[in-house]
Amino acid sequence: HLAEGLDLKTQLGLDHHNKTYRGYSSIDLNNISMPNGWAEYQNWNTLYWQEETYLTYNKVFGDHRINAMAGLSWQERVQKWNKARTEGFSDDFFEDNNMSAGTTPASPESSYDRWAMNSYFLRFAYTYKDRYSATVTGRVDGSSKFGENNKYAFFPSAGLAWNISQEDFMQDQSTISNLKLHTSYGLTGNSEIGVYKSLATVKSETLLLNGTRNSYSYLNRLPNSDLKWEKTAQFDIGFDLGLFNNRITLDASYYNKKTSDLLLDAPVPHTTGFETVYKNIGSIRNQGLDLMLSTRNIDTKDFTWTTSINANFNKNKIL
Repeated sequence: HLAEGLDLKTQLGLDHHNKTYRGYSSIDLNNISMPNGWAEYQNWNTLYWQEETYLTYNKVFGDHRINAMAGLSWQERVQKWNKARTEGFSDDFFEDNNMSAGTTPASPESSYDRWAMNSYFLRFAYTYKDRYSATVTGRVDGSSKFGENNKYAFFPSAGLAWNISQEDFMQDQSTISNLKLHTSYGLTGNSEIGVYKSLATVKSETLLLNGTRNSYSYLNRLPNSDLKWEKTAQFDIGFDLGLFNNRITLDASYYNKKTSDLLLDAPVPHTTGFETVYKNIGSIRNQGLDLMLSTRNIDTKDFTWTTSINANFNKNKIL
């Protein structure tokens, strides 16, 4: 608490998983591991952390109410994995506790991946006499998953609401207990893709050549330094209606949502030596209507009966 109406909050979260798989299959399991048997170890070590800091301001000036917030968020996820496997046991004495007893070890395997994200956001909300309200937000998000030229993107939004039931001309009637109109427009982003999709990656393994194990490497992904955020722009408008002291309520909303720069594997000519490249391609529109009708049919001390009916009408089009 920094001052009247001004607060600062910081929180840090850690999520650490260390998972180990141990497997052994006996030399006596017919058609499965006879006569060699096998032993295997796999280990996953995953560390995820997130830090968030918020500065909020709440103040009431007579009929005016202000709520403002500024914040930032940092997060990172690192995962390490390794695997060891061997076959060729003379008996089941050691099981998986002495893998060097196996005469035919497989090549060890391991992997490492990491992604990180930085976010910075602002929100300002204003309400007058609990009748009119406006909210404006803006955030900048940056993800390590995207290309060098497009790691960051800006996502603004705005919303308006009018609580008609609070107006003076609505006070002399008892039929409509709540009536509120609302509309909003905003952008959101999607970064749910695998790591390193924007980079040219190298695959390295080994093979037997003239009885000797040799290493080899090759490019297994085309780079795309322009890979960027998938964005969804959505407009909605609707109303909330309550009748007879809210014994009957109806919420209706129309939405029009367009998703562009879809994150997809796009085919490339086979003459490149590759099959696909990850890129932003295509757009989709969804528009429709959401309806929710609720009634409080019987509400006594001994018995309550309520009903809720919801429906959604959606039209999807690939643009």
